[in-house]
Amino acid sequence: MKKGKTTAKSRRHKTLRKSLTGPEFRAPLVREAWDFRNVPPDEIEPCYLYEYSKASPLILSKITDARKRRLSPWFKSNPEPTKEAERRIWQGKMLSEVGEIDARRDLEQAIHFVVDFAEEGIFPKRHWLKIDPKLRRKHAVREDRGRVGDIDPASMEAKPLRFYPLEYFLELRRRFPWVGLDAKLPEHSGPHVFDVCWARSDRKLKKDFEQWLKHNRPKDQPGFQAQGGSQRTTPRDLLKALAAFRLMRAYEGDTVRAGNYTWKVCGKDLYKE
Repeated sequence: MKKGKTTAKSRRHKTLRKSLTGPEFRAPLVREAWDFRNVPPDEIEPCYLYEYSKASPLILSKITDARKRRLSPWFKSNPEPTKEAERRIWQGKMLSEVGEIDARRDLEQAIHFVVDFAEEGIFPKRHWLKIDPKLRRKHAVREDRGRVGDIDPASMEAKPLRFYPLEYFLELRRRFPWVGLDAKLPEHSGPHVFDVCWARSDRKLKKDFEQWLKHNRPKDQPGFQAQGGSQRTTPRDLLKALAAFRLMRAYEGDTVRAGNYTWKVCGKDLYKE
């Protein structure tokens, strides 16, 4: 082989390497793309769903395609009627001429909130931790509609206890009176009031709660157990995996450079394990 020439195999490897380190990953990663340690506990799951949606070409295409269809010139010459009967006919014509304009119909219910962010021009431009906390709670962690993933026992098992100041809890029930003080979600204990004496040691306080749990957990609710005794992968674990994936792509698989970068930014190891 002549000097300066490259084989077809070498060119293929170079092309593959470039495809794994596209423009998105050659640029320096913002910290919010990989450091998820400061995500609030009740935002772990929506953050995981949001960030994985951001990295999914399929979800991205469904949302962007639906938004493009909403801008179709067809709507200018076919305004939406106000009468219900005419509106049903209009919707049928719209679906046949333009296609579905609401991406929620093609997506799992758990990630419908991502479309809310897309409609506000936030998704997929910003990372979860770059979004205003008030907006995050408005769309994904709204107390009046429950927490994302509550239907799945495995997801429910990963969620911590919810503690509210009494004033906040009463205000929440005042704003949403149909819930009622006696109401409780399926698989939940219902609201309880507790008052901690700070003179009591942590050991004794934990013992107090153990006693309460012993006397109050229903016999038919032993708690979720992973099948086969293996440790279950949680949304937090998946966020760690996504962080590692993004760092490795940004540094072309060089673990030393990726580790040095996170140490420089964080001043310590990103994760203990």
